Amino acid sequence: MADSYSALELVLSSGEIQAHRLFPANLILDNLRSYNESPDVLLTCYNSLAEYSFDEIKIDAGYKRMLARLLAHTWLISRARFDTIYRFSLPFSLLLDQKYEFDFDEQKIMSELFSCPPDTVEYPKLSKHPFRYDERQSIFPELKKLSKLPLPTKFTFALLVLKADYITGFLPEDSIPGITLFTNDFDVLERKGLLITRPAPMELIGSFGYADLRRFAEKMGVYVFKKRDDIIREIKLKVPLPEIEKFVHANLEIMYPLMPKMMQLPVLRKFMLDEANRLNIYLEWVAFKLCGLPSIISPVMASRSLPGDVFLNVKHKKSEYLENRNQVEQNLVNYYNPEDMRVVQSVWDSHCEEIVQNTGFEDGMNQLVNHLFDTGSVEELRRKLFRNNKYWKEVLKAFVDSKYREKIRLSSKMIKCNGCGNEFREYSVTWYFAQSVNGNVQFCQFCYEKILAHEYRANNTRMAQQSDSMMLNNLLRLSQSLERIPTLEFMKKFPLPLPSHPTRKQISVGNVLLKMPSQGLYVKRFGSWLKSLELAGVLEEGYRKTARGIQVIAKDGHICLSLGEKVVDDWLSVRGVLHEKEPKYPFHADINPKRLLRADWKVQNTLIEYAGLMEDYEYSLKMKKKKSLADALNLNVVVLTEKDLNDLRIKLGKLLMK
Repeated sequence: MADSYSALELVLSSGEIQAHRLFPANLILDNLRSYNESPDVLLTCYNSLAEYSFDEIKIDAGYKRMLARLLAHTWLISRARFDTIYRFSLPFSLLLDQKYEFDFDEQKIMSELFSCPPDTVEYPKLSKHPFRYDERQSIFPELKKLSKLPLPTKFTFALLVLKADYITGFLPEDSIPGITLFTNDFDVLERKGLLITRPAPMELIGSFGYADLRRFAEKMGVYVFKKRDDIIREIKLKVPLPEIEKFVHANLEIMYPLMPKMMQLPVLRKFMLDEANRLNIYLEWVAFKLCGLPSIISPVMASRSLPGDVFLNVKHKKSEYLENRNQVEQNLVNYYNPEDMRVVQSVWDSHCEEIVQNTGFEDGMNQLVNHLFDTGSVEELRRKLFRNNKYWKEVLKAFVDSKYREKIRLSSKMIKCNGCGNEFREYSVTWYFAQSVNGNVQFCQFCYEKILAHEYRANNTRMAQQSDSMMLNNLLRLSQSLERIPTLEFMKKFPLPLPSHPTRKQISVGNVLLKMPSQGLYVKRFGSWLKSLELAGVLEEGYRKTARGIQVIAKDGHICLSLGEKVVDDWLSVRGVLHEKEPKYPFHADINPKRLLRADWKVQNTLIEYAGLMEDYEYSLKMKKKKSLADALNLNVVVLTEKDLNDLRIKLGKLLMK
């Protein structure tokens, strides 16, 4: 036994294939021992794979021996269940620049491995669109530069491609374990034009998110497109280099960025991941044929557990969590210097306070950052709190966190959960969940997890086994409890926007959600969320999909351009509030000279807007224009969002008195 482990350690420590860079031999051996793998069997299978022909992989005969060793090593490491991305950068370091082709029957392999039809295996999936190998060199011409590089350097390049950000292509150096082992390879790859280790500002502009780019473009007077890549192109064309340099220096959060230099980097990354998946299945099949070892790929069959099943049988009646305060929940403000807090206090105004009082933490944080950008306060925070480009955000978040904790204070009183019926102390509910319901705690931590993380926690086999009638009945009950149509946006949010008040409503909605499957299971069963709403009797027939959403008819006959609009219109008509649909805004010589701007509703002298597409740039620009018009003419305008639909009385209640 000891000799077998020594032999395995020698294999894993071999410098020939450079795997020791990411896979320490002692750690892998410890993992193998913990899984009670027989070292003799592992060694036998490793040696068999190292000598195997792998005829189903068409590659130059001169590389066959090396490929067999790489695949054998990859298979051995896979027994310790390490990250697939790391594992398969080993064989791809050889295959990337070679003319090769996988010539095996995936259907047959899957059937033999899992002893069931491939279409019942949820993971791994068969390739839907296999790559055309004869086109690979023309799509990725840069790969030809890899052909004369040493194997370890190719390995580094494969790793960088797989780790690169899917959208931007950038990755920070510190995201790679043992970074010092790769530095020589970085120099080689950069000389070959395959890697950028010191990107210029024009290249770094591509590392920013859409919101930051949009703000910068607006500031520079550049037209903002809907797509991030179009904004980047426009900034590069029209913004002077010194301004771009200033923006990058002030906002860049990746301290030491790397970027594989490929014209089609996202395409190459997807190609490599797809090929790794196929190679994974094939290698398991070969090992299974050689030594009869069962596959370590853990497929999720149709009859097996879904992700949420792990939480189904949580025993929490006597859990200490219900009796004791969560020690992790400390006031973050204590971690920062009091002088730093005073800097944030100096830019804090009445509007910031209003945001805290009327929103939950996540929504509030986003609104506060946007407000501070608009008032120019972010530049002041950056200047006074510059330790690194992230520090001002961290200090602001801690300060905002303390404000919300002052707003919501949880006591030690015992409460009976309205879901499971267990008793718990109020402060045992995490502050994150407590602030989601504005401090009105009615369920224990475990039930709140199932309710507020509904999209994930209600996606399990027990929920999937509900009958059609039960699922549709639960959906109807949810609509009745919410007193509105549960839109897809509502169901997908985390945390799900559970109404905090009135208490009766929170309890009713929460209990329905505890029994109701996730929206994903409805889509799988009935085809779409809209069809589910129709079959449940929540949504009448006659709706129509448009580019802007779902056009539906309200109860009073008004045409509404979204489900959210219908909720508002029905709320007004049910309460007998007379309302005009699509009223025109008043004339203004500069902002509205042709009177083309319209609100969604008008109730006496109050205009109402339902802002349901703020992520769309043109739509958000129009909303800003309407806000400017309202400020200029001193108009009374109420703006509603998806979250306001839970309790429209908060913003529209005053209209009932008119």
